[in-house]
Amino acid sequence: MGKSDRSKDPEKNQIPRPVPGQLVMGHFLERPNRFVAIVEVEGNARRCHMPNPGRMREFMVTGTPLLLQDRRGKGGKTEFQVQGVWYHNQWISLVSTLGNHVIREMIEKGQLEEFGGHRKVTSEYTFGNSRFDLAVELHSKRALIEIKSCTLVEDGVARFPDAPTTRGARHMRELSEALNKGWESWVIIFIPRNDAHIFEPNRDTDPDFARAFEDAIVSGVRPLAIKFRFDGESFDFLGRVPVRPNLPTNTPTV
Repeated sequence: MGKSDRSKDPEKNQIPRPVPGQLVMGHFLERPNRFVAIVEVEGNARRCHMPNPGRMREFMVTGTPLLLQDRRGKGGKTEFQVQGVWYHNQWISLVSTLGNHVIREMIEKGQLEEFGGHRKVTSEYTFGNSRFDLAVELHSKRALIEIKSCTLVEDGVARFPDAPTTRGARHMRELSEALNKGWESWVIIFIPRNDAHIFEPNRDTDPDFARAFEDAIVSGVRPLAIKFRFDGESFDFLGRVPVRPNLPTNTPTV
């Protein structure tokens, strides 16, 4: 899983960014709440929509360059949406829902061999008490897929979440329950940056999610972590990274 999955045809790995609009540069000033950032744009402080509820403390530093989608004239509550951040010499996508669109498109185009040949994909599928990002028809079987966008990378280790998430832990438990009802279950870690070499659940930040993640893998839920390069307008699929779920020493790792 550690080797590159880049195709000989570079266009195959270019995933169009499914958010239209002009992109402009800005610089971070402050974040009054999870969904609003104050950004200096063209010399003025502007309220911008922050489409990612994570803490992202390493990015939220005064003066950090941000890539913004210009929404002026479109009637929204804010004139701009934060699209990405410049950090460690790369653009990192901060739109947490983009991973859902990218993964769905890759499955439909046959770009993920784990789901090769299966084209019937449903978004926002309700199962139990939750809605899962995707449901995929797998001939005689069906698969539930939950996608987690992971922007935190420390010393090459991608970690999710960067803030406690009771919803995330619930998803892991319900993916396990789905196995008992004949479903195949997957958790896909979408890493929109190029410097991750391995993924592990962030036990320090959310031990409940880490336990639920580990229990889910033991029960048969399949993990898949994949990373991308983001240039502000498209995602370049870089390949898979190993998953290290911090299982007990007497339990085989993935």
